[in-house]
Amino acid sequence: MFISGLKRAKGQLLDKDYQKAVVLILFILLCAGVAYYSHFILHSEVVFTHLFYTPVVLAGLWWGRRGTWVAVLLGALLLVSHFLYGMSTPLTDDVMRSLMFVMAGLIVCMIREKALGSEKNLRET
Repeated sequence: MFISGLKRAKGQLLDKDYQKAVVLILFILLCAGVAYYSHFILHSEVVFTHLFYTPVVLAGLWWGRRGTWVAVLLGALLLVSHFLYGMSTPLTDDVMRSLMFVMAGLIVCMIREKALGSEKNLRET
């Protein structure tokens, strides 16, 4: 009975991680679509990078430090689109935006770790 309960809890945990991964993949695809549409269809140098923060924050809240890889991926997407489109904006602007994604992800991770630590301390007391 105990073993079946553990297997059921493991299955539920995997289902939650799977659902979170699907949500993040959809957000990342949306961000890639917006960047493509902005650069290659509208021929605009304006990228709606504020949308990029949503998956960065969600990944940081859900997976902690592992979630910063989403920020790195979106920063790389921004830089690749910069080079493919050949925008006239300085490269340093897009590099700074990419670094801001990573910093936002790390800050959310640190806040999450503090919250989990506080919750653990509260449960112990």
